[in-house]
Amino acid sequence: MKPKAFLASSTQSKPLMDRIGGWLEGWGISAMPWDSPGLFQPGDYILARLLEISEQADAALVIFGEEDKKWYHEEAQPQPRDNVLIEYGIFASRLGRERTVVCRRGAPKNASDLGGLIFVQFGRKLEDAKAKERLQYWAESLPELVRRAREKESQARKAEAVALPSGVDVSLRLPSNPGRQILIMTGSLRDVRDIDVIVSSENTDLQPARYYDRSMSGTLRYLDAVRRSGDLRVEEDAYLQSLDLAKAKEQVRVPVLTGAVLPAPTTGLKEQGVQYVFHAAMVRGEVEVGYSAVEEAIERGIQNCFGRFRELSRDKPLRSILFPMFGSGIGGLEADRVAKHMITAVQNGLEKYPEVTQVVLFAHVEGHRRALREAAAAAGWKEDH
Repeated sequence: MKPKAFLASSTQSKPLMDRIGGWLEGWGISAMPWDSPGLFQPGDYILARLLEISEQADAALVIFGEEDKKWYHEEAQPQPRDNVLIEYGIFASRLGRERTVVCRRGAPKNASDLGGLIFVQFGRKLEDAKAKERLQYWAESLPELVRRAREKESQARKAEAVALPSGVDVSLRLPSNPGRQILIMTGSLRDVRDIDVIVSSENTDLQPARYYDRSMSGTLRYLDAVRRSGDLRVEEDAYLQSLDLAKAKEQVRVPVLTGAVLPAPTTGLKEQGVQYVFHAAMVRGEVEVGYSAVEEAIERGIQNCFGRFRELSRDKPLRSILFPMFGSGIGGLEADRVAKHMITAVQNGLEKYPEVTQVVLFAHVEGHRRALREAAAAAGWKEDH
């Protein structure tokens, strides 16, 4: 498959863009000029669409021309169109400088932040011939640049998916309330100890996963079961039984709304000091589509967990609650987006519900740990030292 290169320019520089696009096609590169039919549709939001294109393109070529005149120290100087500078920033940040080439038409003033950037210069006939030669060299090297970039991205994804050893990664405090503690814990649910409540992400039919499914619900179902001491096989599915009793007690009709939370007391998990599992409906199923996590339900569900915690703490001493990374596993949501929602909701919950004195954010893999740390830092949470 030919590499795809997005071409950006002003209307004034379009003739040069079209000429370069023809060269690229001849050199085995699929050119995507900004004015290609169907690339931008009526109703598209341009910035959002550019971000989408930057995910689809393998390379970008941006033309800086002498479009606008600006005054600098009482002297008028030509500079590239603002939107072209923005497009360069979008594609350079996504694709890297090696795969984002800047061609300069004439002598526009360079933005100070681009000082030292090497341009492909067009203008006079001799310059154009040299520029074409340099672009051909870049086009011929592009397949290898794309291959290396994809390999690097693949390695990064693998690193993000590496399971972490069990333990406390970091202890954090809210600047507004340093008496409340937030822990980021990593590893296996088998090693979680003395957390009063564990929140499990369930579907809106409140059907827990099977024992050996790669999900939090399945693992908790196994850990909560009554097992034979000899072969550790399940004798009693206590997790499902407790959930069914809770549904009957509260007269729950399924499917519930996303964000609904149903507490159920534990059996096998009591040995780990866990008193309740909160079944939070964060996943919705569709026929022939399957299950998918609902991002809009994350903050609502966490607030409902804090509310249910308050109800239970009136009759039983509770202090701690553990939240998973809702929907960022098989649910398919991006870890960074999930983490931002969670940090916001946890901060609001801690400020509103004094009954919760410790929150644990559980990260099974490196990608979750990184996302939670970055979101917490952005929110101003301070590390304990």
